[in-house]
Amino acid sequence: MIQFRSVVAAALIFVGAAGQAASRHRAVQPPAEFPFVDAIASQALASGIPGISIAIQYGDKTLFAKAYGFDDVSAQLAATSATVYGIGSITKQFTAAGIMRLVERGQLRLDDKAIALVPELNPGFANVTVEHLLTHTSGIRDYFPLITNAYEPKSESQILALISSRTLLFSPGTAWYYSNSNYYILGIIIERITGDSYAHYSEQNFFLPLGLTSTDFCHAPLPWGYVRLSGTAERVQSAEPSLLFAAGGICSTATDLVHWNQALVSGRAVSLESYQKMKTPYTLKSGEIVSYGYGLLLDPLDNHPRVWHAGIVLGYTTNLAWYPEANLTISVLINLTDLPNDPAGEISDQIARVLLK
Repeated sequence: MIQFRSVVAAALIFVGAAGQAASRHRAVQPPAEFPFVDAIASQALASGIPGISIAIQYGDKTLFAKAYGFDDVSAQLAATSATVYGIGSITKQFTAAGIMRLVERGQLRLDDKAIALVPELNPGFANVTVEHLLTHTSGIRDYFPLITNAYEPKSESQILALISSRTLLFSPGTAWYYSNSNYYILGIIIERITGDSYAHYSEQNFFLPLGLTSTDFCHAPLPWGYVRLSGTAERVQSAEPSLLFAAGGICSTATDLVHWNQALVSGRAVSLESYQKMKTPYTLKSGEIVSYGYGLLLDPLDNHPRVWHAGIVLGYTTNLAWYPEANLTISVLINLTDLPNDPAGEISDQIARVLLK
């Protein structure tokens, strides 16, 4: 099985990855207290991370939700568990679930050709299917490296022109390449089939009915984000949401994200059959198995099956991980981009290793 530990966008806007699930849960007695999390967070703050938000959930019960540090260091504005951050590539889970809702309703097929739904695409993309987009096996190159200004809005037609300006890297279904273009196109497909905006569709199908009261398509103002290229972290303006769209434009809290995961795995976000498809690793035409499903990557931690996704959007790093054998979900949000490092993932892994002993 091919496994993908991290994928970094050259434009310093976005990163994504995700992990593997098992179908059974083992009996686990959750701890009554989590003092070790304070120690992990304190160490992370000492390393220069401005603010951290962490939530831990067993099944449908959130047993820990706490924030550390500052939303704004200069103003000494403390972070809270209600702090909303950009979640970057974790947006792809919502997009994939949105596509599966359309499949469930008979409005879309996974083997539908993308160009039939979005005719503006490069004619060379003729054999790319919806499933190729979901699994990053389309061969379509990432448009983020072509974005030269993270704060300048671009129209749908402009982004599609960027996506279509380059030929495929490989024949669809023959290799894996993480490309935000895939999920941008999926967002357009949702809009064209439903006649609704991606933001409103997500709100009506997921955010409101699932009680994700702090989750929405990103709007200003957000807490200040920070970027550390070398030495001290510097405050930055968040990226223009229209550039991220269905590939990374959602904002949320750590608590909402653990609730989202439980809704997804329990059959409330999509059907259990649909979720099974989402967490099934894709098989290339060669027979090689790729550890990515639909917005989810199958990548165990120390032999513990894990379904996870990470995201980096300018100023924020996030990580959402589910360990199915323990029915344990951990979300970590921080207001720092520190490429090529993944500090949110490191914090999440440290917490998981203690809880999974």
